[in-house]
Amino acid sequence: MSISYVATATAVTSTITDASLACNVPTGTTDGDVMVAIVSRPSGTATVSTPSGWDVLSGFPVQNSGGITLAGFYRVASSEPASYTFSFSTGKCLIAISSYRGVDNTTPVHQSAAATDTTNRTTHTSPSITTTVANCWTIAGYADRGFTSASTWSTPTGLTSRSGNLVTTGTNDNSLATFDSNADKTAGSYSYASTASASQSNACMCTVALAPAPPSVPAPQAVPLVMRQAVARSALR
Repeated sequence: MSISYVATATAVTSTITDASLACNVPTGTTDGDVMVAIVSRPSGTATVSTPSGWDVLSGFPVQNSGGITLAGFYRVASSEPASYTFSFSTGKCLIAISSYRGVDNTTPVHQSAAATDTTNRTTHTSPSITTTVANCWTIAGYADRGFTSASTWSTPTGLTSRSGNLVTTGTNDNSLATFDSNADKTAGSYSYASTASASQSNACMCTVALAPAPPSVPAPQAVPLVMRQAVARSALR
């Protein structure tokens, strides 16, 4: 079964006194779908608590001392509520949750990595991951902190935008943009470059690969009675 994209839900708070933010479950998500949540906070020391029933993506969170935190979580959908609330140290927050169908429910995340970039530039590259399973889907996410306004991000070559460009408002603002391959990928190494609208030295990036569900095994078919009788007669000869 090939992986397919279901939908993305996003949430934004620009209120610096907030300590939690609810994000809807993406529309159309059903039991067995896999949800990936990427969270951006404009602080190099921010905390983001793991919501009940979710797991932390390997390699997350990452924190840039320039003032940005990127957290990541995943969950296999089962009797989903309307939304999930993410709790964090007080401040602004951006969340993007994307749902995917046809993902391995036993080991959904084949590879994941997150990194920071402290070089002042506009183009930032997500960390490289190497897949050993065919037909994975890849996901890339980007965040930075702008001290006058938040950045917007270009769509990396070969990927499809899912969250759009999320930004908080005011000063000391953060950004978040997520993308995916929208197609099966052969086993190999993957990283992606995105260009921000402003040059910053406080970016965080991530790359994730979701593993496809194993092929279903056809149920054994019953042998018709007349065939069983013919086999039995043949054995007696």
